[in-house]
Amino acid sequence: MSHCSVEELRTGLTNATKETHSLWEENKDLQGRFVNDLNEISRIQQAIAQLEREHRQDQLQHARHSMTEMQRRASQLYSVLTTKREEIVKKLNDGTNFVALLQNQLISDRLFDWKNRQKLAQVGVPFDNRDVTLDEIQMEFEFLAEQNWQLHMFASWTLDLLTRVQPEPVLKTQHKFVTEVRLLIGDKLGIRQHLVNTNVTVKIIAEEEAKLLSATQMNHKDIKTVGSISNDYEKMTMDERGHMAAKFNNSKLTRIAHRKPPPKGTTADMKCTVSAQAATDQKYALLFHISPFQLGTLGKFDVWTLSLPLMVTVHGSQDCDAQGAIVWHRAFASVSRSPGTTDITAVAWKDLGHVLRHKFTLFTGARRPLSDADLNYLSEKLLVPNVPDQKPITFHRFAKQNLRDDVSFSFWEWFFAIMQLIKQKLLKFWDEGWLVGFISKHDASQSMMMSSHSTFLLRFSDTQTGAVSIGFVCEDDDGQKVPFHLAPFSIKDLDQLSLAQRIASCPQLKEIKRGSAML
Repeated sequence: MSHCSVEELRTGLTNATKETHSLWEENKDLQGRFVNDLNEISRIQQAIAQLEREHRQDQLQHARHSMTEMQRRASQLYSVLTTKREEIVKKLNDGTNFVALLQNQLISDRLFDWKNRQKLAQVGVPFDNRDVTLDEIQMEFEFLAEQNWQLHMFASWTLDLLTRVQPEPVLKTQHKFVTEVRLLIGDKLGIRQHLVNTNVTVKIIAEEEAKLLSATQMNHKDIKTVGSISNDYEKMTMDERGHMAAKFNNSKLTRIAHRKPPPKGTTADMKCTVSAQAATDQKYALLFHISPFQLGTLGKFDVWTLSLPLMVTVHGSQDCDAQGAIVWHRAFASVSRSPGTTDITAVAWKDLGHVLRHKFTLFTGARRPLSDADLNYLSEKLLVPNVPDQKPITFHRFAKQNLRDDVSFSFWEWFFAIMQLIKQKLLKFWDEGWLVGFISKHDASQSMMMSSHSTFLLRFSDTQTGAVSIGFVCEDDDGQKVPFHLAPFSIKDLDQLSLAQRIASCPQLKEIKRGSAML
């Protein structure tokens, strides 16, 4: 290669650049699938950890099997991805060799010859076509610069920094968060010597600026942080498997700057306060950045990546709004931050119901999932009855608008409070099937009235958030059956006296045999 002509070097460099670009295009789809698999593995790991804490052995086996299958698939995909990346690295090395040789010939031969002839011209030696020759040399340098820049760009793409472990989607101030970033190239290109023990910093930025950064409409150096993070850097280290990563285990969001909330709605049911709007409508992102480093002849590299969009709360009252916004985003938003991407503002009930079923299990840790009957009951809260062609459910209807005219809370507020109630107070009741829960007062009354024996039933209130009511049938003065429902019990009520204690102490329920209860 060192004895090739300029034209041969030009051709070799052009081909190397084109082939590198072609390989990268093939690599992009593989990488996208691999990133999705890693995020799914992270989600399953969190679910397994929760199941282990709650000693739910029956679900652990299934979750671990799912984890094994997902890890196997990700491992196979990573193997293919690694092969593709090795091919890209080889082409990059070929390209950089061509760049070095061509640059040497241009400087040592053609440019040196031009300068020498220019020198001799000052003593009378003819130097014909000096400007034409210089223009030709300039074109060669421009070609070299363009090809070198493209190779630099491909190398930058190859040096992908990935958020392997996403932080919790809702960060709380004064609470630690855990996250991890990995460089998806390991020690290829010989970068280990440049990066081991190099700092990776993290800062929190506004999602609006994260979008501009992703669209290359803004430089990361111009991004303004909107909060303070303690322990905001970690060292890049390489493990025994060749993974270069930085793990953040002790970082804490200590402060978040006040941001002007978006304009408030004008409709009567837009009841959000300014603080609630700030939690619900303002998204953030974590920006990770590796200290700039030199990589051979390819130049200096500035590598960064972003977390998924996340919410920040400063007190517990904002948690419901923030969780609702994140559920919608994680379920229906694109993973891309490209300028052409628009937010999904309305979805079919089928898709929303599927998400709620998974969210319910993940949040509560329940073994018993939402049944089809439960989902049908939930759908009645959002859909217009007796209308065959239902309109899609908007985020406003889901999380902002009052559930009914006679209540002051949204569907999401009601559902979220029920999940909290189950998780904190009624998990055993729910898992054992002692709690019907999602049934209307009318249907509960009808069910108890039709029973051939004395019974009682537990259902979630739909006039109060996060509350359970005990329904039973008693006889009036004429001996007729009459359904009756006690005032609902909230988490605070059950803190004072558990549901089991309340059932045991209720005089109307003492005559009901244990085997007769329609819990």
